[in-house]
Amino acid sequence: MEFSFDDFKNGMTGFVPPKAFVPYVGIDPRKYQEYKEEDTPKSLAEALEEIEKRVDHKYHRKLIPLAQFSISYAADVFPAFDLFYSEMIADDWLSMVGWQKFQRDHLVHQPLTAYTVYKMLRGWNGKEPFKIGKKTLLQHCVDAVLFNEESYYLREYLVKWNTQKIHGKQPYDFFLLKQKGLLVNQEDKILTVNDEKRFAHPLYRLWELLFTETAYVAAMFHDIGYPWQYVQRLSKSLPHTKNAVALHYDGKDITTENFRHRLLYVVLNGYQSKGPGQPIPWDHVVEKGIDEGFRKTHGLPGAFTFLLLNDVLRDFPQEKNHTWFLRQFVIEWAAVAICMHDLMKVYRGEKKDGQERNGDVCPGRPSLQVSFAKDPLSAVLCLADFMQDFERHSAIFDKSGKKPTLSFERKCHEVSLEMDYDVAKIVFYHENASAKKEKQHFIRKEKDDFFSPSTGYLDFSACGIAKFDISAEVRKA
Repeated sequence: MEFSFDDFKNGMTGFVPPKAFVPYVGIDPRKYQEYKEEDTPKSLAEALEEIEKRVDHKYHRKLIPLAQFSISYAADVFPAFDLFYSEMIADDWLSMVGWQKFQRDHLVHQPLTAYTVYKMLRGWNGKEPFKIGKKTLLQHCVDAVLFNEESYYLREYLVKWNTQKIHGKQPYDFFLLKQKGLLVNQEDKILTVNDEKRFAHPLYRLWELLFTETAYVAAMFHDIGYPWQYVQRLSKSLPHTKNAVALHYDGKDITTENFRHRLLYVVLNGYQSKGPGQPIPWDHVVEKGIDEGFRKTHGLPGAFTFLLLNDVLRDFPQEKNHTWFLRQFVIEWAAVAICMHDLMKVYRGEKKDGQERNGDVCPGRPSLQVSFAKDPLSAVLCLADFMQDFERHSAIFDKSGKKPTLSFERKCHEVSLEMDYDVAKIVFYHENASAKKEKQHFIRKEKDDFFSPSTGYLDFSACGIAKFDISAEVRKA
């Protein structure tokens, strides 16, 4: 399976992003107008004009359609995005021309990550989705959610949210907890993970839609924490306009009753609800992890930005129809993936927190590992984010001529993902040997942190991937 900008562009004709559960929250128009007038953001045209003045024409032609697609999509699924996209565009510009570790071109990266997620799950432009063994990746994901014991926290969360009436006049019980994840409907026709008929069952189809749509939402907004993180770093020395939500939270704030009912807290609590058997000092461990997440990552600020920007505009209390909580669940679940895609530093902890095991440093917070068995949504987003290196541009300054010039060049033009028995092979294809060498250095540095079988942040063993083989090659586009 290959991923490239040309493939993305060819498949966009007639493509409609998944929106089966939109709107996710009811928006109070008075609140929305109030925040918009207070912040007075630039229009999309004005914000993009500033970028046009600073980038070359070739790169600008690629960026504009992607930016317009992102804003158009956000208008339906995340209206609050309109309140701060100008800050994101400004951050994109500053990061593209600054001395950053990566060129964080989010207006390109986020929709291409969403394309990567969608192609793996559903296929693209007439091609089949990614398969592991006899099942598609999406089938592995739904099986993990519905039947795996390690994902019990997710089923428990839904049951507490009264999921018995999500299917109109044909109510279903999603889970029979006493039988550990068996799926039943009102006629008591039981489906199990070994029953191949489950793939055609209405509930299974519903979960395929729900998983695909939530994964797409998470991918489209997974890096929204960067502008907040950037503003916070500068807030002590530079004035900035008031934002709709200021993220001045710490671990104690977030572990109060205001947030303990959210799915994100359950995940940060080690993928488990707070129960009577939880040790007394454990709250302190969770608080410390949250503090580290705000200081060291953009994933956790992004997740809370996503939750809070939806919450501040919500029309609440609202009429509770038979689907309101399932729509809201998309927001809760997407926030988890947004958080976990960049929480590896918290998972790793300080080196002194870990111990050597087979040459690897054991993680400081092993309960936060992104395991496919317990969190397939975050696992899929992490993998797509790792692979989305194609069509990412870097600023090139040339002072050799009479007048200094600035251009933007891509280093990687295609990425492939293939299965060889139980080994997933990822290959990054670059334009020249210099770009390949740079990527190989990154692979050596990050491979063990992400994919080490014993202590890696991502564990895909539950879906049949024993290891990842990652390489970089030179191949002209």
